[in-house]
Parts: sequence; C-alpha cells; structure tokens
Amino acid sequence: MVQDVIQPQDKAAPLANEKVKVTGTLEADTIQVKTIEEIAK
Repeated sequence: MVQDVIQPQDKAAPLANEKVKVTGTLEADTIQVKTIEEIAK
C-alpha cells in the first residue's frame, strides 16, 4: 500500500482530523501543498 506524504506538514498539522480541501501538486508520493482550507461543517 502506497501512502502519500503532505509537505510542508506545518500547513496540514493544525487541521488534523478535520475535513479539508487541499490544492497543490503530486510529485512521486508527495503532495506539495499550495493551499489547505477547512471545509464548512
């Protein structure tokens, strides 16, 4: 099983366990985050 890694993780960490929308690029097995925002509940 392949797991993708989000970089930089400091952008994702504050939103752990939340539903989010991520924009960026996939490079090999790493998601390079451009923006990350919480989805309204």
